[in-house]
Amino acid sequence: ARLEGSVVTMPSTSSGTGNRLLTVVVSEPNGQADELAANDSGFLAFGVKRELPLPVREGFEQGSFPPADWNLVNSDRAKGWENTRTAARNGVGSMFMNNFDYQAGGQRDELISPLMRYENVDSVYIYFQLAASTRVFPGSTDVPLDTLEILVSTDCGNSYTTVYKKWGSELQTLGKPNDPNPQSFTPANAGQWRKEEINLTQLLGTSNRFLVSFRNTSQGDNNIFIDDVEFVTKNLPARLKENGFLVSPNPFRNQFLLQFYPNASDLRNIDIYNNLGQKVYTKQYASGSASSGISVDLSRQAAGIYTVRIQFEDRVEIQRVVKQ
Repeated sequence: ARLEGSVVTMPSTSSGTGNRLLTVVVSEPNGQADELAANDSGFLAFGVKRELPLPVREGFEQGSFPPADWNLVNSDRAKGWENTRTAARNGVGSMFMNNFDYQAGGQRDELISPLMRYENVDSVYIYFQLAASTRVFPGSTDVPLDTLEILVSTDCGNSYTTVYKKWGSELQTLGKPNDPNPQSFTPANAGQWRKEEINLTQLLGTSNRFLVSFRNTSQGDNNIFIDDVEFVTKNLPARLKENGFLVSPNPFRNQFLLQFYPNASDLRNIDIYNNLGQKVYTKQYASGSASSGISVDLSRQAAGIYTVRIQFEDRVEIQRVVKQ
């Protein structure tokens, strides 16, 4: 009957890996020719993925898009993620979203990674190169701005968790958070790119399978470019896991890295003294504010032996380092 619906169970089928399009066509509703045949079909784009071990890297160099084992979600079949040869952080190609010419406000477009797996690692990271600008004032609260969101799924895409979400002044990479850019943006040099880092370890654990979605929500603002995507794992030095901190390299020339495990949430102070007992460096941290990796620059200090005093909530650790 008119305006009523029916539930149809489709026969089961199988498909090889790759990007697929399921199209469903109906005919002769109510047993007679349809007077409005324009709405007699529907489609569903989906991907059948093979499982890839980490690390997985994609530089969008091969020209075909989406890359093998990746798939696009472009529900309005208008603007979407595409490959470009007009800009790249490295090589000749990158991934591009033409928000400048996109008129459908609020439309979401996604590029979904391969299904990836890893086992028995200490940490999991996403790295990628980003170039972005805004057409209007980057800090605008009156005009909606394009948003880049990174989401992670551990159940083959049934549900996702947001791990990165930026727009406006935080997203733009021109270093001009107060200046609009009314022209269609294309990065002109390496200085207009920024390397982004996302630590997935707390979400994923030490062994897992996961997908990652790069989601653009367009407000017709300006263009976004992504290049050199990396999904990598890291195993930490045994000494770092045993002691809870590590100074490296030692000896060093100009700077060294202080690493903390599993995190630096209880770090309060770092003080460094030269061999005369003079304090040459100090840094204080509020509870939970310190990162798990802190770079210390002593390039202005003379060569020699320095004492690093690391104060935690419940203890103090002393480490001697040598500047060459």
